[in-house]
Amino acid sequence: MSLFNRAPKERPKPGKLIVIDGTTRNAIDVQTELLLDTLTEAGYRATHITFPRHTEASSPLLQKYLPTGDEQMEPHAAALLYAMDRFDAIKEMRELLKNGTMVITNYYVSATAGYQGTKIRSDAERVKFYRWLDQIEYAYFGIPRPDLTVILRTPAELAVEQKLSREQEYSMATERAFLEIATLFPNTKLVDYGRAEASLSSQQVHAKIWELVRRIILKGLPPTSIAPRR
Repeated sequence: MSLFNRAPKERPKPGKLIVIDGTTRNAIDVQTELLLDTLTEAGYRATHITFPRHTEASSPLLQKYLPTGDEQMEPHAAALLYAMDRFDAIKEMRELLKNGTMVITNYYVSATAGYQGTKIRSDAERVKFYRWLDQIEYAYFGIPRPDLTVILRTPAELAVEQKLSREQEYSMATERAFLEIATLFPNTKLVDYGRAEASLSSQQVHAKIWELVRRIILKGLPPTSIAPRR
């Protein structure tokens, strides 16, 4: 067979970037793992990157400030530290996406917006901060914009009861900020665990997330060959 008759090797379709964020670490971790497993079982190449990345070259300043928390830092200053860590991961993320890998990440731009936005009491100034952050991260630094961001809403009273977040007043403030983000940020959906006395199970919440992923992310995107997950 002539070399000139060989069909060109088909390039894989680009992968998609999915973010799972919210106020409750345990819920984020559980839903991330469930989505990774389901994507892999469905025949998609998938991996997980979480921020901040404490072992990378971009982390010294984060390591300096995070052990004592960033509550006292001005929100714009703290946001820049997190943005630089994500900026350092651009090459890795773009390569994965280019090769058709579904990238799931946590504590992304939406998390910075939520936790740093909590520090700003003025509604108008908080929205202004969200717009500034969006421009800094995506326009100036060129950080990949998510194809889908899922904000998990765990009721503040449930989070406090399970000791999965800070004091109730702070939890309610962060919940308010994340609700704003779910409304204002593009490609962002709110997934609610329900009320504290009748909250949904992890599998029920995962079913909601999977439906969003199937409808928004996987539509027209065929499975790739299964590869080991990182």
